[in-house]
Amino acid sequence: MILVNCNRIRVEDLEISSTTVGVELWETNNSEIVGNNITDSNNGIYLESSSFNTVTRCNVISTLDGIMLWRSSNFNTLSRNVLRSDQYLVGPYSTDGICLDHSFNNMISENELTDNLSPRISLDNHSSNNTIQRNNVHGSSGSGIGLDGYSSYNCLAGNDIGTADEGVKLVGNSNHNIISDNHINCAENGVEIIGSLCNNIFGNNLRGSDAGILLSDPMLKSDISVYNIISGNNITGSYRYGDIFIYESSHNSIWHNNFAHNKEQVHTENAVNVWNDGYPSGGNYWSGYNGTDSDYDGIGDTPYFIDENNQDNYPLMGMFHSFNTSYGYAVSFISNSSISEFSFNLSSIEAYPPEAILAFNVSGDSDTDGFLRVCIPKILINGSYVIMFDGEIITNITYPQVRELPCSNETYEYLYINYTHSEHTILITGTTTIPEFPSFLILPLFMTTTLLAVMVYKRKRST
Repeated sequence: MILVNCNRIRVEDLEISSTTVGVELWETNNSEIVGNNITDSNNGIYLESSSFNTVTRCNVISTLDGIMLWRSSNFNTLSRNVLRSDQYLVGPYSTDGICLDHSFNNMISENELTDNLSPRISLDNHSSNNTIQRNNVHGSSGSGIGLDGYSSYNCLAGNDIGTADEGVKLVGNSNHNIISDNHINCAENGVEIIGSLCNNIFGNNLRGSDAGILLSDPMLKSDISVYNIISGNNITGSYRYGDIFIYESSHNSIWHNNFAHNKEQVHTENAVNVWNDGYPSGGNYWSGYNGTDSDYDGIGDTPYFIDENNQDNYPLMGMFHSFNTSYGYAVSFISNSSISEFSFNLSSIEAYPPEAILAFNVSGDSDTDGFLRVCIPKILINGSYVIMFDGEIITNITYPQVRELPCSNETYEYLYINYTHSEHTILITGTTTIPEFPSFLILPLFMTTTLLAVMVYKRKRST
């Protein structure tokens, strides 16, 4: 099925096999490709210079290339498709699952890519401002998601990736990308950044048998990676190079990560990087750190030594957790407890001033000492706090003990709570200064009001 210079066409429920291309769009816009089965072909679905199209619920099986977007195919949506291939090739003839080449502002979501596609999702040659989210990317060979050739300002979020090679790979000046909230479990490296800068890698669960995160490659000595931010990641199970392997790549910022149960936490060569966010924000959690916390603020008293050029000056005494609220502000914890059932709500929208309720559960091994340090933006809860522990209000003479930390300021409230482990429910309530209209609504409301005023004014003048 080949569409050339068409508009508003729907291609639905076709069975296509043994062709050079299953469905092809040239300079075709605003069209839908829905529910088709394409098998045993060279190319499954191919778009060139085609925009504002939707490709959804298609099965593309045993094709050399699955779904291709080429030469400024922009503002397309690829969702809920299944791509699988048993025609695995190597070198320049390797099979692609979903490939974008010089294409922008596309949405790739909730697709399933399995088996021998390699790479499964790739962005090449200045493919920028694309969103890749909530895809299931698994297989026995190849990379998960690859960016190359100045592919920048893309967002990779909420994907589940498990491959035999790299989970996410950025090369060739792929800069200013966001890699967040992904689950990556790979046989080599979780996230690999080679010759790319100013990327933000945060909130991911990473498990790579070689390294959780690799910055630069000693085999490519000129391709260093600098000015990247690595924060809030859980990195476990890396046994060859450690949680992070850094080669000749400096000026990166690395904090609020949880480094646990690895053969080596960090391996650096000829690099100087920043390993904390200052005090009281803190650095990283290191499972091998054996320092003390004499002032009970959740920060270790002595630095965590990495090498002669790198150390974490504010190591965390417990793992770092961060939870977003629906109001655009996050509440963060440092704790040796597991934290679950987090919620933040207003008790009544009619009440003035409104009361906010922050609730969460803590748990750990029975009869061991537990602690948490919670950082609350004062715009969420301000003024006097009431803290309830398992339904009882905490007072100065009850256990557990609660302290307001001296590092609290006009913006953040820091509280330290210690208790005996089992499972507990903690509620923190107080008044809130959340504006009646969320900040992201103020500008559109102002613009709408202004537009209406102009229309009324013009109508009056016309009359």
